[in-house]
Amino acid sequence: MQDNIDLISLHKTCELDPRYQNLMAAFRQATGRENLEQVQTYLLFLLVARRMLAEEQAIFDRYNLSEGKLSVLLLLKNHPQGQITPSEIAAATGVSRATVTGLLAGLERDGYILRSDDPSDKRRCTIQLTGRSCEVVESLLQERFQHIEELLAEFTPAEQNALRAAIEKLNSHLSPAVQP
Repeated sequence: MQDNIDLISLHKTCELDPRYQNLMAAFRQATGRENLEQVQTYLLFLLVARRMLAEEQAIFDRYNLSEGKLSVLLLLKNHPQGQITPSEIAAATGVSRATVTGLLAGLERDGYILRSDDPSDKRRCTIQLTGRSCEVVESLLQERFQHIEELLAEFTPAEQNALRAAIEKLNSHLSPAVQP
């Protein structure tokens, strides 16, 4: 009985999304098959992933941050000296120096970081957090944690383990060359 309710819910969720309807019609036409359960599962996963990302982005938007900016702030917050150079940030986060330059410009503009000339080398600068940034990071992390907790509250530990296993299995079939 629960499986039928879940399938009905899945169908209703996807049927409400016009992209889903168009894609299913196109797949049916292209393949000549009516039963496309794998495609339905895949499209539902995409729909849920988009909605989760949109909710997460709404949290970031309230703080005028992004995942990349948060990564930089956390790196600075956890660095033993409390300051770091842009090239060290690039190396630690695995992004280009140009990307770090853009992230730092936004963080500085919004008052999250301070740039200072490196006393030992005037060609370099060091980056450190402002007092405001520590408060914002803590607030954002608390809000994200609460959101995640509420989102997964209905799942038992066993269901969460099964969900993680299914997602890991799906991930193992994705191309390693494609990184988000």
